[in-house]
Amino acid sequence: MSVSPRRIDIPSPVSGTLCNGSAPVSMYQTLFDATVFLNVTGSQLFAPFDGYLSQVDLLNYSVRYTCLNGLQFWFRIGNATRKLHTQGCQVMQPAGKKVSKGTLLMQFNPALLKQVDSLTAMIMLVNAAKLKQVDIKKARQYLALEDSLMSLEI
Repeated sequence: MSVSPRRIDIPSPVSGTLCNGSAPVSMYQTLFDATVFLNVTGSQLFAPFDGYLSQVDLLNYSVRYTCLNGLQFWFRIGNATRKLHTQGCQVMQPAGKKVSKGTLLMQFNPALLKQVDSLTAMIMLVNAAKLKQVDIKKARQYLALEDSLMSLEI
């Protein structure tokens, strides 16, 4: 009897379009298989599964999210947003508080953030090394929590 692999679809935590080709994007994607960069078209970041914020960056532009299913994500909004010193991004949940799928994790001001850099979101699966396969879904547009961003084989 063989055991079939388990697949998990990861919903996009933020609305946006796939960002390809820039040097930072290529570097992260080379180093980490399960990394996606999106050109953000929305203003909110949501919890993709039930879980909790395990770490919040001091400047509020980056959070680590641990899902109750064992997956661990790192979400970062923008590249040069640290220049704004916490302006334009607000973390909506305290670290350690259990939240449900779809809960608002971050609210941000796209107009303000675009003043310092292009508005991108990095979505990285931190513990992807334990997976058999990661497939990044190719789509023209990802809507937060509605479209699958990647599929994982455990």
